[in-house]
Amino acid sequence: MFSLLYNLILFVLAILALPKLLWQWFVLGKYRESLSERLGITLPSFVPKKEQKVIWIHAVSMGETRAVIPLFQMIRQSYPDAAIVLSTTTETGNAEAKRSMPEADAHFFLPLDFSWIIKKLFNRIRPSTLILCESDFWYHLLSIAKKRNVNVALVNGKVSERSSNRFQKFPFFTRRIFSNFDTLCVQSDLYRSRFIAMGIPPEKLFVTGNLKFDAPVKKMDAAQLQTLRDALRIPPADRVLVIGSTHAKEEDWLLSVIALAWEKIPNLKVLLVPRHPERFNEVFQLIKERGFHCARFSDMNDEKLVLVDTMGLLNQCYQIADVAIVAGSFVPHVGGHNIFEPVLLHIPVFFGPHMHSQPELKELILNAHAGRQLEINELPGALIEILDNPEVHHSYVEACQRLSQSVQGSSRRTFEHIFHRQNLNKSKVFEKAVEV
Repeated sequence: MFSLLYNLILFVLAILALPKLLWQWFVLGKYRESLSERLGITLPSFVPKKEQKVIWIHAVSMGETRAVIPLFQMIRQSYPDAAIVLSTTTETGNAEAKRSMPEADAHFFLPLDFSWIIKKLFNRIRPSTLILCESDFWYHLLSIAKKRNVNVALVNGKVSERSSNRFQKFPFFTRRIFSNFDTLCVQSDLYRSRFIAMGIPPEKLFVTGNLKFDAPVKKMDAAQLQTLRDALRIPPADRVLVIGSTHAKEEDWLLSVIALAWEKIPNLKVLLVPRHPERFNEVFQLIKERGFHCARFSDMNDEKLVLVDTMGLLNQCYQIADVAIVAGSFVPHVGGHNIFEPVLLHIPVFFGPHMHSQPELKELILNAHAGRQLEINELPGALIEILDNPEVHHSYVEACQRLSQSVQGSSRRTFEHIFHRQNLNKSKVFEKAVEV
């Protein structure tokens, strides 16, 4: 009965969302690659061998996908005969999965959580372990997994205060969702306490740290760095500011910041990287309307402001930066992105006041003095200070180096809890424990 009601609610929500989805599909070009799989029309072509163990990892978007790379590699090394399949929700996440983990046995989009679609998917994949990253909780995905004796784990787990309060108001639904988990590996004590407040048994919860701290750093060598600087027309004397993962409205505000910074630092090169690729043309039009001269990476010419309109370059851009601004933190509905990515590359990071989606990253960076949390009107002065004073810049870089070295190991702790300690006696999952 509950499943029928859930299907009905999901169907109504899908109908209500259809006009917006069609507009985004036709006008913005979104979901062109994912729509067929998301609707369950197309299933993954992967079919496991007879008796082959299948480990299914699901990550929502690019950040979560990058976070599971070290865990994926540990699983692949420890279980070379198992099949590992990767699902994502967004197209950027799917592209990252294919780029970073090409050796996976399948890459596909998680379909809508209708019972008949999820059952078909389980019939095709036949997983023995399902690993969900961070906070993507779907009733049919979890309940069908548990009915089929699949070992279900949450990794890099987190839940916002708002979501935790909502789950507490509906304990009947919350129990139906979270009783399906065998193991929940969460990022911090804060998140553990929120899950416990939701009624999750403490013995299922383990604080293992943030997987994003272990994400592989794709460092370029000197020749590659110079090639990128040449491609972006950045001479040796220029300072470089990278503004990553911007959302609507943020670009407009940050253009004013850039203009003020240029008054004091005229040799400042700015690389602007919007969060969503379908907004590249929109952002370029905004820049022109504001009267700024701008080059596009896909059509490069010599300008001080470059719109990076090519996917997958943000990490490379950070590597030639003197300082980074990570957006998604100046608008309240987003709540921040991965501000630790530039820190791992020893690049000081500035971010905005809205970091409720990443509270542990904010606290780590602020406590280590590896970056600053600032209002928009504070950014020009902060940028001028760090770019005009070598001693200030050097102190931030050293803080980034110390912090990035001190937070490693979450992937290994997570791996141990899922595949060793918690499943030592569960022969339905794996016959023998792993020596880690």
